[in-house]
Amino acid sequence: MTKKVKKNLRCVLLGHSMDKNIRGFWMNNSDRLKEIKQRLHVFNEAEEYARLVEGNIPKAQHYISIIGITLDFNSITIIDELITIRRVSNAPGLVHLFGVADLGHPDYFSIGRYSSNITAELVAGFFELDNRDKLNCDFLLDIAWHILALLKLRGHSTVFSPGYTSTSWDLVCIQPKNSLIFRSLDDLPRQLRIQPITVVTLEDMEWIKEYWNNALELRDRTSSGRFGLAYNVMYTWNHTDNYRVALANIWCGIESLFGRQSDRRVTDALCQRISEWLPQFSKSTIRDLYNQRCNAVHGRKLENNEIVKAIQESEEILRLSLIKCIETRERTLPDW
Repeated sequence: MTKKVKKNLRCVLLGHSMDKNIRGFWMNNSDRLKEIKQRLHVFNEAEEYARLVEGNIPKAQHYISIIGITLDFNSITIIDELITIRRVSNAPGLVHLFGVADLGHPDYFSIGRYSSNITAELVAGFFELDNRDKLNCDFLLDIAWHILALLKLRGHSTVFSPGYTSTSWDLVCIQPKNSLIFRSLDDLPRQLRIQPITVVTLEDMEWIKEYWNNALELRDRTSSGRFGLAYNVMYTWNHTDNYRVALANIWCGIESLFGRQSDRRVTDALCQRISEWLPQFSKSTIRDLYNQRCNAVHGRKLENNEIVKAIQESEEILRLSLIKCIETRERTLPDW
């Protein structure tokens, strides 16, 4: 397409007059012009929506994207003046994302793979309040990750966060050209999904509001490494596409909670402690799951459906063990 044609295309789309010599070209290509207008309509709609909701979105330091869940509410504050979770209805596609990205920070390439699927965001650090100074970035990101891990504890295993930026993901499309720095968080070309995308409810959020601080205290590395490792594993166990690796990851978390160096009959003692902590699981059931873990880790022949079943049941043990720790503010064992 020549420069002159491009110029006249812009005139047509903006409703301006065009060169007489090329008017006939557009009259003979009306179907093509109609198609172009229809394609651009999608972008115009996104920008119009963003301008409509812009005044209703709180201003903050960071907007942490969330994929893999949907919300059955619009927004809820989790930690006053610090963290809110809200639904995203206008996630940016590649055209808008690349158009506003600061090209000197290339993380936008990885985030662009996921951006159109963003369904929610954590709004972190409300610097508007009382004109206070901005909070430490690492602190805000750690709190945000803490909340995302609690969502996984509530059974939303497909949740992950591609990245964050300094404006709401609903408003990315109306930002000035090359103005936003995007930073990657969970860059997951592969994620093992053994359940469909789930819906986060107000009940989930009320639980998180009540217990987030308990979990934060239990993660304190100065007093214990067991809970912190298991909590981290709960978030990352399915950051792979290999069933065997996923099962091994889960048992890494379980053994960090219940393993003891002084045990002589290691497996028997491990299964006994788990069954005492979670009486709804019998010792024999736990032993069978541990055997499947060994089969997977040592490369023995297993059908995928056998491993998936072991993953589901083992993940439930890890999840419920951590939930009991959080709700009771107790650790499973002292550190060695």
